[in-house]
Amino acid sequence: GKTLIGLDGFIGLPYSDGGFRKGKFSNTSRKECRDNLLKSDELYDEIKKRVFVGKFLYEEKEAILNYFKRLRVEKLCFIHIDCDISQSAKQIFEILVEGDLIADKAFILFDDYGIEETLREEIEKFFATQRDKWNISVHSETILTKNFVFEKRR
Repeated sequence: GKTLIGLDGFIGLPYSDGGFRKGKFSNTSRKECRDNLLKSDELYDEIKKRVFVGKFLYEEKEAILNYFKRLRVEKLCFIHIDCDISQSAKQIFEILVEGDLIADKAFILFDDYGIEETLREEIEKFFATQRDKWNISVHSETILTKNFVFEKRR
């Protein structure tokens, strides 16, 4: 009964930040991304029926929230954030909070967590604003990723 939703602008990075330059990672399309997901042997056929790839910049908050409403998405239980830059992370957090999209127990995985200091600082700043509502702990990590579990405070 789960849905797999991907969001990307498919223009590369919309801003420069630290070692990341505007336009980097612009070598794919929405169609190619969706086709690759649907061809994957890692996804069950039942999930493939509920794969959606939206083309949005994170600054398009209202459009993204409306997209989730059209898809009848109420809460997200696993959020994989691979945005590389702090401004995009900040915009994603605004969408998650304004849309009340984080499930009572959710996992938020950050790709490239420790690569750029500004990204890590933006993540920690967001966590600081949420600690009164959520128990936030590290679930797992690698050199390049960090996975947190959010559990709603009762």
